[in-house]
Amino acid sequence: MRSRWVRVIPTDSLVVGHGVGALVGDECVAVFRLPNDKYAVIGGVDPHSGANVMAHGLTGSVEINGEQVAFVASPLDKRRYRLDTGDALEEGQPGLGCSPYRIIDDIVEVAPLIREPV
Repeated sequence: MRSRWVRVIPTDSLVVGHGVGALVGDECVAVFRLPNDKYAVIGGVDPHSGANVMAHGLTGSVEINGEQVAFVASPLDKRRYRLDTGDALEEGQPGLGCSPYRIIDDIVEVAPLIREPV
């Protein structure tokens, strides 16, 4: 039986607040290291331009309903997307999707992208 998990990058190769792009199956993803040894894996393609640039986006956080939510802003148009879900912060805009990940032997492993039905 073949595993669906793809070994992507050692955790010590990721810098907090920065992303790296990877190809998982036939999907481009962006892997981010967040503060407190947390990680996020979202779709790597900007939904407005179609360019594979989301790993180069700027990260930050914003308060939503009293909770701090990490986001990445597209380097092309600065639209923001939640790093925990891949959803657009702007209502009614397309999201990026997110991928399940796990850390095994200090390597980030990623499974195929999960997208919400349109």
